[in-house]
Amino acid sequence: MRGRQRVRYYKGAVAIITGAASGIGKALAWELAARGTQLTLIDRQEDALSAIAAELKERGADVLHFVADVRDVEALEKIVEDTNAQFRRLDFVFNNAGIVVEGPFADHSLADWDRIIDINLKGVINGIFTALPVMQQQGFGHIVNTASLAGLIPVPRLAGYTATKHAVVGLTRVLRSEENVTGVRASVVCPGRVRTPILSGGKYGRVTSETQARLAEEGAAPRGAVEPDVFAQRMLRQIAKNKSVIIEPATVRRVASIGRHFPQLVDWMAGRMFTKLHHQN
Repeated sequence: MRGRQRVRYYKGAVAIITGAASGIGKALAWELAARGTQLTLIDRQEDALSAIAAELKERGADVLHFVADVRDVEALEKIVEDTNAQFRRLDFVFNNAGIVVEGPFADHSLADWDRIIDINLKGVINGIFTALPVMQQQGFGHIVNTASLAGLIPVPRLAGYTATKHAVVGLTRVLRSEENVTGVRASVVCPGRVRTPILSGGKYGRVTSETQARLAEEGAAPRGAVEPDVFAQRMLRQIAKNKSVIIEPATVRRVASIGRHFPQLVDWMAGRMFTKLHHQN
């Protein structure tokens, strides 16, 4: 049967989403459910995850949900097995869970580095590792990894975040080239500023009190931030076109283009930004 079926965009599809209890993951769950996708939601925030699963079921969505940590590959393996047993196919895996640890490199401990690498990079690897065999066997699937604009250009005070997101971009592009022969697709999403809990460190990340104060001054909609539902809609349109690197919104695409064509200029701008932030903090 291999090769006779294709990924469904999106009605009747089956999707696993990590980091599904808030931010982009939550918005994706709502947008996919509205398009008729069957969902498996994963997060370690039990109350928030249960709440969104209940709301989606009330709206008629077909939803499984599991409290799990993306660092736990055995838990993810079991979730993929349960999803495949329930829905008999797997169209998408959205490796979306991530954290921010903010501050100068010199202020990061080795424990900080272990945590951000384990979640932002190894969490993505675990998601791919557990889902890819199912997709290869069925001959179709689409793996979507969430990176960031910080995966394309240097962002001062976010060394760990920038390093892991660059790694996710590179990993996804290699995966896309390797899996082309199997029918499995791969895309990486590089958002700019999306109004999600990660802007303030989220539940499991960390930003400085000075940055939190600055965000508070900007209010509910930080400058240039896109609403998660708007971002998810744009993201899904690009995924359906099988785009390799998805950069949203348009202003972020311009910044990424400058970084690609004028890397020394972006390095200089990043240095100026760090100096300014250093004096503010």
